[in-house]
Amino acid sequence: MYENVATNPDCLDPISLQVQRLGALTSFFGFLGVFVFSSLITFWGLAKKATEINNKIKSHPWTLYEVFEDKDES
Repeated sequence: MYENVATNPDCLDPISLQVQRLGALTSFFGFLGVFVFSSLITFWGLAKKATEINNKIKSHPWTLYEVFEDKDES
């Protein structure tokens, strides 16, 4: 998806255009690194929370099933 000529007079591809807008290759990859790092931190946090929830469910007593097992089905 390319920008129109008014915003992209050099007809650059999207990555080159972002490098040009940010000023240098170093700042572009720095920004990209910060984005990837924050994404990994978010993913790690969500995975840890999911593991905690699964462990709580595993250690939860089965009281609901015990109530139904005690009833006579006749």
